[in-house]
Amino acid sequence: MSQFWIHSDWHWKHENIYRFDSVCPDGVERRIRHRFANAAEGDDYIESRWRDLIKPQDHVYCLGDLTMFRENHMAHDFVKLFKSLPGHKRLIPGNHDHLKPKWYVEAGFEKLRGAHFFQGLLMTHYPVHPSCITFKVIGNVHGHVHAAANIRPVIVGEKAKVWLNVCVEATQYEPIPIEEALIRVTKIAEEALRNPVSASFRDD
Repeated sequence: MSQFWIHSDWHWKHENIYRFDSVCPDGVERRIRHRFANAAEGDDYIESRWRDLIKPQDHVYCLGDLTMFRENHMAHDFVKLFKSLPGHKRLIPGNHDHLKPKWYVEAGFEKLRGAHFFQGLLMTHYPVHPSCITFKVIGNVHGHVHAAANIRPVIVGEKAKVWLNVCVEATQYEPIPIEEALIRVTKIAEEALRNPVSASFRDD
């Protein structure tokens, strides 16, 4: 049986992402990817976890920023790696996915789209505006923000609008099953409704 996974913001071969500092959810400022010495070490680990978890029949939603490559002459290495990774791959491009669409297709991405709604989750690269989280959306699963904490829930009537950061920094540098994302989103929503102090309110 196939399984569905979510993965976001690998930033393959992006050396600077391993040098940038950020205030992490625990309030401490440190290197965003302090677990790794450099891009080579981080890339090896992220790739190994993908290969360990994803089976050929599985489906993987990549929520953008696969790599920082801008020049198409560098695309051959990108294609070689991603074509070799198991799973049926879909891409929701991020702000750093600069290659021409043909390279993503050649790398094995079967679908490219701006957003995707599946099993109650709205999957995007950027976190969306609260108005996009309609009554049928359980939560917005997104990338882009790296090690940042989840956005504060917004309560509208009896519904909690919630966001879940699934960048690799927030998922132990590995893909997560969509069931896990659903559990996390539901838990955030339930906590926001149980403890309104942790959420914001809107009149709409």
